[in-house]
Amino acid sequence: MDWPSIIGNGDLKCWVIVKVEEDINMKRHGKVWRTVLSIKGFDIKILDGAESGDCPDYIIDPPLGEGHTYPTISDAVKAITGS
Repeated sequence: MDWPSIIGNGDLKCWVIVKVEEDINMKRHGKVWRTVLSIKGFDIKILDGAESGDCPDYIIDPPLGEGHTYPTISDAVKAITGS
């Protein structure tokens, strides 16, 4: 049996892959993107376990654009709400 038939749909499959990658990343490197706020179906996340050279900013998941980061939670909320 293949993954799509076990999981049910592609979106859930992507979530499972991301979750497994997060778990592996946390075990190997002690780093994982953690949700600090959820708003309008978006999660604002920060890298837990970040070190010098890692991204210090917040990200939005699902992303509003490739490579977009936000220096504050307020900036991320404004990007989501448009205000």
